[in-house]
Amino acid sequence: MLGRKATGRIRLSLSRYYRTLKRRTLQRCCRCCCSGGASPRSRRANYPMETAVTSHEHRRDLASAASSYPSRSTLLARDPQLGRFTPSREGIPSLSLSNELTREISNMSSVLSVATIWGGGVAAADAEVEAPILSPAFLSSALSGAGVGTWQVDMRSGLLAWDATTSIIFGLDPVAITCGAVLPVHPEDQALLRDRLKESLRSTGGLDVIFRGLRADGSVIWLHALGRPLLELSGQSRYIAGTLADVTERRQAADALLESERQLRSVFDNLPGVAYRCELTPPWQMDFINEAVSELTGYEPEEFLSGRLSWESLVEPEDRPLITEKVAQAVSAGSSFELRYRIRGKSEEARWVHERGAVVYSAAGDPLFLEGIIGDIHDQVAAEKKVEETEGRLRFVAKATQDTIWDWDLAADEVRRDAGLTSSDLAMAKSEKGSWLDRVHPDDLARVTAELQRVVAGEADRFVSEYRFLKPDGSYADVLDRGYLIRDDRRQPTRMVGAMLDNTERNASVRALRDREARLQKVFGQALVGIIETDPDGLIRLVNPKFCEILGRRSSELKGRSIAEFTHVDEVTWKLPLSRRKAAAKKPFQKEMRYVRADGEVVWCNVSVSFVISDTGEVESSIILAEDITAKKATTAALRESEMLYQSVLEASADCIKIIDLKGRLQFINMPGVRALELDNPDELTGRHWGELWPPRCRDMIKAALASAREGESVRVDGYCPTARGTAKWWDVSVTPMRNDAGDVIRILAISRDITTQRQTSDQLRWTSEHDSLTELPNRRAFEARLQTAAIRAMECGDDVALLLIDLDHFKHVNDALGHAAGDHLLRVLAQRLRGIVRASDFVARLGGDEFAIIIEGADAGSNLLATGQSILERLRKPVRFEGRLISPAASVGGAVFPADATTANELFKNADIALYALKESGRGGLQRFHGQMREQAQLISSQLSLARASISERSVEPYYQPKVELATGRIVGLEALLRWRHPSRGMQLPSTVAEAFNDYELASKIGDLMQRRVLRDLRGWLDQKIPVGFVAVNASPAEFMRDDFADRLLLKIDEFGVPPGMVEVEVTEHVFYERGPDYVGRALQQLNAAGLRIALDDFGTGYSSLSHIRDYPVDVLKIDRSFVARMTHDAEARAIVSAVVKLAESLKIDVVAEGVETEDQREALLQENCRFAQGYYFGRAMEAGEVSRLIAAVPQPRRVA
Repeated sequence: MLGRKATGRIRLSLSRYYRTLKRRTLQRCCRCCCSGGASPRSRRANYPMETAVTSHEHRRDLASAASSYPSRSTLLARDPQLGRFTPSREGIPSLSLSNELTREISNMSSVLSVATIWGGGVAAADAEVEAPILSPAFLSSALSGAGVGTWQVDMRSGLLAWDATTSIIFGLDPVAITCGAVLPVHPEDQALLRDRLKESLRSTGGLDVIFRGLRADGSVIWLHALGRPLLELSGQSRYIAGTLADVTERRQAADALLESERQLRSVFDNLPGVAYRCELTPPWQMDFINEAVSELTGYEPEEFLSGRLSWESLVEPEDRPLITEKVAQAVSAGSSFELRYRIRGKSEEARWVHERGAVVYSAAGDPLFLEGIIGDIHDQVAAEKKVEETEGRLRFVAKATQDTIWDWDLAADEVRRDAGLTSSDLAMAKSEKGSWLDRVHPDDLARVTAELQRVVAGEADRFVSEYRFLKPDGSYADVLDRGYLIRDDRRQPTRMVGAMLDNTERNASVRALRDREARLQKVFGQALVGIIETDPDGLIRLVNPKFCEILGRRSSELKGRSIAEFTHVDEVTWKLPLSRRKAAAKKPFQKEMRYVRADGEVVWCNVSVSFVISDTGEVESSIILAEDITAKKATTAALRESEMLYQSVLEASADCIKIIDLKGRLQFINMPGVRALELDNPDELTGRHWGELWPPRCRDMIKAALASAREGESVRVDGYCPTARGTAKWWDVSVTPMRNDAGDVIRILAISRDITTQRQTSDQLRWTSEHDSLTELPNRRAFEARLQTAAIRAMECGDDVALLLIDLDHFKHVNDALGHAAGDHLLRVLAQRLRGIVRASDFVARLGGDEFAIIIEGADAGSNLLATGQSILERLRKPVRFEGRLISPAASVGGAVFPADATTANELFKNADIALYALKESGRGGLQRFHGQMREQAQLISSQLSLARASISERSVEPYYQPKVELATGRIVGLEALLRWRHPSRGMQLPSTVAEAFNDYELASKIGDLMQRRVLRDLRGWLDQKIPVGFVAVNASPAEFMRDDFADRLLLKIDEFGVPPGMVEVEVTEHVFYERGPDYVGRALQQLNAAGLRIALDDFGTGYSSLSHIRDYPVDVLKIDRSFVARMTHDAEARAIVSAVVKLAESLKIDVVAEGVETEDQREALLQENCRFAQGYYFGRAMEAGEVSRLIAAVPQPRRVA
């Protein structure tokens, strides 16, 4: 039993303890709610701690009293892991209290609950304590209302208690005072909390710790505990008391902010350009600028940020006014700006840069500063100038060249060629099957075949190749062959069209053309970026498929090896040391690097290197991003691509950049993306599923792309998706996984690029490939497809198809007389007329040059062919006015009808062409429909051409010589070489058996060349034998002048045989001036005349005789046609013509030779008209070379014609 004295001591101790605890509770609340940002040191000064129990005796009495009051506090045994407190069932002293003491404790129960459990809601104040301004009830209510709980722990006995607010925080029942329960601290944070409590007790300093707790439902919460040891009078600490607050939302927000900042910093540090923030006006002092500025200018960012350098000081002075004006306009208009100008960095070299920026405004709409990105485009500007110069040269070369145009049907393995555009020197037929590759040089065949296969397989868009091609004479021509692959709607290759250029003598020009073609080969597509991860020793850990493609190696060949093994030796020497210095500084950087593929090919890459840094500051790995820019260094299209890459800042990018969570929901979209989708606010998309934004037909594609990205694969797709306002757009989309440091995919990055323009360009190219640019009519390719379709439709419906081929007469005269502008104007006008004549269902096309075609379908198409043709001719004949002059066009029209005249579309075209040819042979102008006899004539022509190709050779050609004599003396003054050729079975043949060969350049040139060589060989022999044959005349057909090299080739042969040029005479007819035109013919005759050769105009007086020919060309001899000589003895008109020609020649001081003299009367008549020279059967028939010497010996010595 305790006496009254002991009871009084306990009461006194409790009273003092209540006062102390209430004061500390007030101080703690004041610190939490009122002190604001006061430091712990200042708070301790303002609120000094008081001792709770004044003596050991008092503490013992208090412990005894507390042990007798289990309803308010229970002594807890402390678990070895702090936070696991359990009620102690042993070692609790048992006290027998008197009734008086029991009443005292009962009366003080409301206060005891606060004193021993550290302030869980003060109910009443001790009578001995002066009431504070802020009552305990008010403070308890304030803490509870703020969601701040209170707690106390007895570090000596393990006693733990907390208030109702703390229980609510942990999801427990809100009991006013909780004792004896387990504190639900997260297992991973228990050691931290225990150590911090011990440290606080040991140092008597404050406790400030954030840790995780477990709520009753198992969820994890973040808690912030503040506390302080309670000092006793002895200066020792036993209790720690404090507050507890739930900071889960704040912690999550902070973590999200840090993650967002990390992502943005990662993107920002890998930008391929100089990103900046600067003031609005010159000198544009920088507020921020990234590390890339050191590589561009040679100056470190600190030199700009410190104010020692301004950006204006680097700008070329003459560029500054324009930049100032453009930026000022952007600031005034509130728009972005884009500039190209020159700067001079530390090296003092002027370099071109491209800048794209925008004005940043305050919430009130006031301009604050400029932000943007600056990229180095110096190489691009230089390349653009070089491309411009090169293209100018190429346009000039293209005007002077002739290509062989071909169309390869891949399914039929048939190559068709446009005869109107085919170089006959290459002997290209209109159609070949299975023979084209046979003519490729064996050493080039494998390479050409492989290049073709690459195009067909889709590895390249165009076929461009140089190789050797077999010519008819057995030699090889160096050709440049270019082709474009055409695919059907299923992307399957169907045909390839292209052009072949004979490049044997123009290698320099072809190289320029090939370079231009290589630069223009870019297909509006884009490559994925190569990515590798290396360990601190530079060994490859991870490599994506694109990097494997760049290096031409498999992933297994790269992992575990150093990237230096695949780097060009020059880069290893000069750039890798720089890379190591950058790595040591842990600063991201960019470089252009060369890598060497497995096949030895050098690949240029734009490389961005960044580093993954551990918590200890060590480099854990390096991330290398490589973009293949090999093609960019060689093509103009790559310059645009490079520019776009240098503008890849998130908010300045032209691309729509999105970050998507693993469930496919949009978390972020950049503002250019928002504008591209024609939205007002990115919030309209945030949280929505990305697939829902696409049309239904594309959603499976997007779903598959997201699934691949979640599996760690990069995917590239393209599809149609309209904007929010319904604008039709096509997108090229790259979907890439985003990983954390552990390599786990945590998000998905999607970059969408608007390729609508490229699609439209592709459509325009498709239209261009099927239409003539001058007249805008369908071209030959479109015509052939329509003709095939019309024939099939006619067979199905039983209708007719009429085909009219229209050829303008003497169109070349218009070009020669008025210029090509007049010719182009005439073609355009006539094309409009043709469109106006026919029905909407009919088809008008320009086949090339001055040739047009009309396809007429319907049951009455055949019966109305002639009427339609006449109507067309009448409309075409109407004069056309050009620059004040009238042009009177004329045309020839050939027609045929399906199925009356042909059984296939190709046969229909061929027969209509035969009709046109027959009409032109009989005289230009009018309309001619095909009939069977025309086919026979065409077959005869074809037969002659085939006979000439098969039989004419060096062995078969044999010249015969007819003497030219002086009429007065009969002496031989020269010879005319006449063609004969020997058939293997028919014997000696006249030229008439292969007459059509002289209209074909290839055959005419071949026969002329063989004939000239035989004649010069004979002439050389007569010279060696000193046989005075005078001069020898050789004939030249009009077709031989179709190339501008006739004179060069003849003079080379004359020099080869060592024959004096003055002994050679070239005979041409007047047709040569019309069929080829004056350009090539005039140059050839002038060149030959200057070299000493004589020029004779044969058959003068027939055909298109014109005195201007004698005036404009170096004519030495006129030859009177045999038709006048034969009639002059009995036809006064014919004799008058002969007399006029002789007098004309005398006045012009040129010689006259009469042809076909067969009688003495004719000889006498010619003498009477003062004609000096003649030839014909009367003087001798054509003879072999061996008989010439005997003939010369039998007549008096000849003299040269003056």
